[in-house]
Amino acid sequence: MEAINDSGYVIDEKTFNELYNAHWRDLLRYTYHFCGDLAVAEELVQDVFLSVWQRRETIGSVDMRFDRYLRRAIRYKIIDTQRAKTNEKKYECEQQLNPDTTISNQTEEAILFDDLNEQIDRLLDQLPVKCHQVYKLNRKQGMDKKEIADALSLSEKTVDHYLYNALMYLRLHLSK
Repeated sequence: MEAINDSGYVIDEKTFNELYNAHWRDLLRYTYHFCGDLAVAEELVQDVFLSVWQRRETIGSVDMRFDRYLRRAIRYKIIDTQRAKTNEKKYECEQQLNPDTTISNQTEEAILFDDLNEQIDRLLDQLPVKCHQVYKLNRKQGMDKKEIADALSLSEKTVDHYLYNALMYLRLHLSK
């Protein structure tokens, strides 16, 4: 069964479902043979079919049988996955060999985070009192809009307005 004819027509949902049902088991077995982990194999197969579906309008013609096309796609997925695992292991080894780098990065990030919070607090102090209160209740104490409206005896629309104003003010002044 060919997925796409020479004219490069778009794969519709019915055709896609037929292709999926016809090929997913064989592709799963093929993938499992290479990676040895059923969960990973299932995820890779789903990724390939998702890619086919997402590219159904632009995939063009396939010069080979669809099962060969899928096998080639899954091989590339397996290679990408192995490459990512290798890079992850390499990063972990580097972190174990150079723990000082991690600590200094964490320290620097903590300092930058504290500076940003201080800058936000200074900017919030310039807002009207209610706007400042609404922002702090929402962002610092995690209250939702309804809870804030009840606590401050405001309408939810007013709370929305205050939050919007506070966020726009912060975005404008933090981007400078």
